[in-house]
Amino acid sequence: MCDLCRVNPNTHSFEKITEQRGTHVFYTSFQHILDYSHFPSVRNHIELGLAPVTGKPWAWIIDCKYLESKHLIQLHFAVQMIKYLRREHTRFLQNIYILNGGLLVNVALKTLMPFVDRTFYKSIIMIEGSRLDILMRLEGLGWSLKESEPIMNRLLSEYK
Repeated sequence: MCDLCRVNPNTHSFEKITEQRGTHVFYTSFQHILDYSHFPSVRNHIELGLAPVTGKPWAWIIDCKYLESKHLIQLHFAVQMIKYLRREHTRFLQNIYILNGGLLVNVALKTLMPFVDRTFYKSIIMIEGSRLDILMRLEGLGWSLKESEPIMNRLLSEYK
């Protein structure tokens, strides 16, 4: 946990939630997040979260159910994040699962296309729908019930 999150746990959102066939899976939610625009502190938080799995495959679930336009207005932040992920994590970042991104995220991804290479873009998996829809899609992508259970529990607590 970073220093800012020690003071207020809602500052950032990036935590290991499960493993899927040897891939460490991290989860981000916009529900209570406070710092979504200061790239150095967000990067630091991510690096601290990834430190225990350095050199191992990982995936990132970004739950956008509570994403608002104020989160997307930070285009410079998004470009920095994409460049950072491509520069530092291309080798081990397996997939980015975007849950319930809707129109906002689709427009943002199209806007950011000049900064995203084809391989990186193909690693992004969009999943829309209810908890059951998400569970079914993960199952279709090869996830077992045991692997997806921590995600479903998290969604159960957040999707009210």
